[in-house]
Amino acid sequence: YQQYQKLSEDKFHFSDLYNRYETLSKQKLYFTPRAMELQELMSLYSKDKTKSDSLYAIYQQLEKDKKLYTPQLMALNEESKNLKKREQKWKEEYMAEHPSVATYFLLMDDLMSLVDYQVHGFPEEFDMLSFKNVQDLESLYNTIYKPMFPEHSYTTLVATMLQSLKQIEVGGRYIDFTAPDFEGNSVTLSEQIKGKVALIDLWASWCGPCRRSAKSMIPVYEKYKSKGFTIVGVAREKTVQTAKAAALQDGYPWLNLVELNDAGNIWFKYCVGNSGGGTFLVDQEGKILAICPTAEEVERILEKMLK
Repeated sequence: YQQYQKLSEDKFHFSDLYNRYETLSKQKLYFTPRAMELQELMSLYSKDKTKSDSLYAIYQQLEKDKKLYTPQLMALNEESKNLKKREQKWKEEYMAEHPSVATYFLLMDDLMSLVDYQVHGFPEEFDMLSFKNVQDLESLYNTIYKPMFPEHSYTTLVATMLQSLKQIEVGGRYIDFTAPDFEGNSVTLSEQIKGKVALIDLWASWCGPCRRSAKSMIPVYEKYKSKGFTIVGVAREKTVQTAKAAALQDGYPWLNLVELNDAGNIWFKYCVGNSGGGTFLVDQEGKILAICPTAEEVERILEKMLK
């Protein structure tokens, strides 16, 4: 692995690039003045949920309008993307010519970076990863690494990531799982949502945005539950008690399950392993209609589908 790192640095000089990013940061030329102003305000009002949410919405709009970063940073990002594109091609050739556990890690790490941003990534993060091609990485996995390391833990992990990257997107199909309810009874998701439009709500007692999102869905659930709509929540917790207390406090009227200590790797399978959660609206056949929709977006979809 060290040999690979040295070869890569000698060929592409990434350390020089990172130094230039650091220089921009020190010169306060990373974020635009408006973005820095919003960051200060979000920090100031971090304990005021209403104000904080409002500021974050403005911040997200700034991102969509491409006014979050300075022209200097955007130019450096473009240069970085082009360099990484060339490095990726060379790296894939290196992985094909020098298969080992070290290069298997490189393959797994590439897929992991794509999984991490599949659901919650910003557009510019997707753009910076656009040079990583899932099909090329899958080909390396199937033709070289899976046959060479059939029993290695990476092999199962990569297979799961490839499945998630193909399915967890609008138009893809939800991934089934079984998890206990608050009383410890095993419940299979597909049995609960079969034939219904369903919102799969992955949340956690410690995730404020997750809980605000879930509470906003209560009126939608009450309005459409008799028309073929359901919600199944899954809390990511260390104990059942924390999940039960949060669900009781927030008043969720639907079935909630619990994922204790990531026993079923549900968050990982749904490409939200580094976050508190995410929501996935699926139709009667299990096709994903929307990822992390607002309550208003869910209602608009249900209005059309469940007349």
